[in-house]
Amino acid sequence: DSEGSAEPEERDVTADGGVVLSMSGRAGDGEVPDPGWVVHARYTGRTSDGAVFTSPQAAEAGATWELGKPTTWPTDVCAGLDRAVATMGVGDTARVACRSARYCFGEAGRPAIGVAAGAAGLEYDVTLTRTENRRKNIFALEDDEKESVARQCHARGNAAFKARDFDAAADEYDRAHAHLDAIMEFPDPGHRITVKALKVTMLLNGAQACFKSDRYRECVSLCSRALDHDGKSATA
Repeated sequence: DSEGSAEPEERDVTADGGVVLSMSGRAGDGEVPDPGWVVHARYTGRTSDGAVFTSPQAAEAGATWELGKPTTWPTDVCAGLDRAVATMGVGDTARVACRSARYCFGEAGRPAIGVAAGAAGLEYDVTLTRTENRRKNIFALEDDEKESVARQCHARGNAAFKARDFDAAADEYDRAHAHLDAIMEFPDPGHRITVKALKVTMLLNGAQACFKSDRYRECVSLCSRALDHDGKSATA
């Protein structure tokens, strides 16, 4: 029976073979979350030797986190799982293979849960159970709210950079810049100068984070954008 032997749908989530998702069950028209949405999923994770490193609660009750925001991830959720879940629809079930340490827990690993330093080859069986859009549209924010969000993203980006999670840092700096770029009015010329300087800082911080994660083309692009804002920037 050809229908009974159909192969699971396979997807290269990161386009570099680092995270591969094999869909084992689709809900049909389940909603796919957007970046920044909150997701709830049930999952079980195993190391390359088959040892389970996730908590029993994760498999039974599931866990909730914000896509793309590492500070909200449970201890046993890695970047690869987060990226894979972002492509799934509510009700979908899949196996996620994280083949690179970059998308697992990095060079430091996570010894507290049994994932060794530099470990790759992690696998998750995951079901996306629900999603929620808690992120307010950038253009629905007042200018002071945009600046507040930008400074929060800046702080999270710095924290991620210090933790050597350079992809997450780059994403936070990019979001900070987007919010600053959307500010329409300034109470005085000094505030305009402050916001412009912060925008340049976000571009340069993002460039440094991209350089650290071997995203050289993006690094060059961000440096060029920084120079467009401030041709005197020695860092760029």
